[in-house]
Amino acid sequence: TTVVNEKEDQFNEFKESLFFPANNNMHPDAQKQVRELMEVTCGFLNSEGGTIYIGVNNQGVPKGLGTDFTYLNHGYGDFDLQDARDKFNLAFCKGLRDHFGVTVQGIALYPSLVELEHEEIDGKPICRVVIKPFHGMVRMADGNVFVRQDSSTVPIKTRREQAAFEKKRSTRANIVL
Repeated sequence: TTVVNEKEDQFNEFKESLFFPANNNMHPDAQKQVRELMEVTCGFLNSEGGTIYIGVNNQGVPKGLGTDFTYLNHGYGDFDLQDARDKFNLAFCKGLRDHFGVTVQGIALYPSLVELEHEEIDGKPICRVVIKPFHGMVRMADGNVFVRQDSSTVPIKTRREQAAFEKKRSTRANIVL
């Protein structure tokens, strides 16, 4: 069995699905799972960037996106791969719009900061979501802010902590520029 050449850490996150949350007995809950993926996206934007591998289990083994593609095809397993990938991309980008808006401080999230790359490993389709770091602080539409710490995505809970983080990020960005 081929394993993705990465491990879950500060820069890499593995998710088996865009629509099926872990430990949900393979019942879709798109709202919950997309929300979790958007929190991870926020964490990477507010840290040093990173990659989410969708269709890969926690051990780095590709499981594929067949279940997601069947879900997007109204339960039919006989789908056109390119069509399924297009629908997958549309669903992911809808998650970005719903949870962040279209832009962050005037910069388009997709494709300027977030890119979707499809590939196959051992004949199993996966999606790599490559996220660039943002120079300031990214807040989700509901006001939440997340960062990456080791292999976890954690919230910055208080407004005071968020303000200090935002000041540090924007100061650091000005120094880099």
